[in-house]
Amino acid sequence: MIDGYKGFVDGFTDGGYQYERLKGYFDLLDEGRFVAIDAKGFGNLGLFLKMIVKNRSAMWQMTQRLARFASRPRNIYFALRGLGLTLRRRRIKGGFGYFQFWFFAWTNAVLKYQNISDSDFDIESVEPGFDIRKILPVDYQETADEDIPEGKTKAQLRATIQQLETIVASRT
Repeated sequence: MIDGYKGFVDGFTDGGYQYERLKGYFDLLDEGRFVAIDAKGFGNLGLFLKMIVKNRSAMWQMTQRLARFASRPRNIYFALRGLGLTLRRRRIKGGFGYFQFWFFAWTNAVLKYQNISDSDFDIESVEPGFDIRKILPVDYQETADEDIPEGKTKAQLRATIQQLETIVASRT
């Protein structure tokens, strides 16, 4: 399980994969199969940089983010390719905003997960002979008492129950 998650993280944070995500998004916008945002963008880059420069801990975190990102030269290569792609597709309204969001999300994933190790996991096994049918308690719906709107609670319950039932059906 741990190796599987680490493999997922390696694939997700890979520059080639991330570049293809950005390219695919721009392709959808070009084809008209996705509606571009009408707003200015996802944030104000100048204001963001000013705030970081004025805050020592934010500056340290940004330094760590960029250092970890740059520790893999492949990341820099694909980030530059992503910027080039964005510049070539200037006809896409808000394209630089999309690029900023994509780059931030990618570097965020790298910061959080790139150096994940086995010791970061605390997974306990179930006892021998565990009955997979017990994964979905009979009174599961009654245990939902979160302080969120009822519609959201019901939607989460439906999705969770459906997935747990799928797991049970696949194992029995």
